[in-house]
Amino acid sequence: MAGTERRSQPREPLSRERIVEAALARIDDEGLDSLSMRRLGSDLGVEAMSLYNYFDTKEEMLDAVVALMVIAVRAPGPEVESWRERLLETARSFRAVATSHPNAFPLFMARPVGAYLSGRAAAEASIGTLMAAGFDQPSAIRAFRAIARYIVGFCMAEAAGSRQAADIPTGIDVEGSLISDVMADLVDSDDDSLFEYGMSLIVTGLEVSLSGAEPSRSG
Repeated sequence: MAGTERRSQPREPLSRERIVEAALARIDDEGLDSLSMRRLGSDLGVEAMSLYNYFDTKEEMLDAVVALMVIAVRAPGPEVESWRERLLETARSFRAVATSHPNAFPLFMARPVGAYLSGRAAAEASIGTLMAAGFDQPSAIRAFRAIARYIVGFCMAEAAGSRQAADIPTGIDVEGSLISDVMADLVDSDDDSLFEYGMSLIVTGLEVSLSGAEPSRSG
């Protein structure tokens, strides 16, 4: 078992970093419900009480797990000059973290804002990118929040396996309706292209907003 393999490794000095990495590894392997201070202590080869020398509560440790994932989100390097592509690359990095840790990603919805602060570099870089493109600071912050909510929502749905077609209650006929087409697309489309499509819509909307043009309307 994964837990046995972790316990069999040579003991290393205990630290906040090692505890958080072990917590994330346990969540990845066996899910959030498997995480307790007792089990985590066993994974690390120490008594559970030893962990409280580094974290006052389990909740504080979960905040650190979120921060560890946020830190893994990478902003693009200076060679990427287009503000549009910089935003897209950061979004892809965020999604890559989510898909690497599907069992842990729901913590993003449950933890307070303070849990994200130690990983603020990518967020600040994205806001800076928007300001460099021409948005004032309040608009850049709102745009960043909109993008972040899209990414988190998409990744939550992806982690939950939402691509599988939902069961339709007996007696409801959707054949030939728009809903039947939605169901077909849900099964046939791939998450990569859907994510890129959504991000493209958002960034295109930002471009329109930046240019001051009115979005086209039909009807």
